Amino acid sequence: MFEKVRTIISQLMRIDLELITLETHLRDDLNFDSLMILELVLELESELDIEIEDAEVATFTRVADVVKILETK
Repeated sequence: MFEKVRTIISQLMRIDLELITLETHLRDDLNFDSLMILELVLELESELDIEIEDAEVATFTRVADVVKILETK
């Protein structure tokens, strides 16, 4: 799941895959704002055919948080 999330983030942010680890902070390290988080959620929902709740999105701080939520789906 990490590889899928990493690939999507890399494409959205147009950055090298190697810059994205489980510990990468979405806002501090990747400069995600609320609009980018929404884009990430929409892309994940589309790619994985799942629904991510608003309360789950609120927990997205690091890449590991995103992976953890997705692994429960």
